[in-house]
Amino acid sequence: MLYIKCHSCGTETKAEVQMPVSELSNENIQEEYQNCPHCGSPIKLLAEDIYEK
Repeated sequence: MLYIKCHSCGTETKAEVQMPVSELSNENIQEEYQNCPHCGSPIKLLAEDIYEK
């Protein structure tokens, strides 16, 4: 599972990307933003901010 942290509230949420962590790059990420389920802020999906758990 891939996760990203909200830059506004710090909530960890599942990253909405459909690729293995080895293929993560900003060019490969289709969706640029997803909304935080906790505070509703847009989270910019940057490859360097996405991690596996």
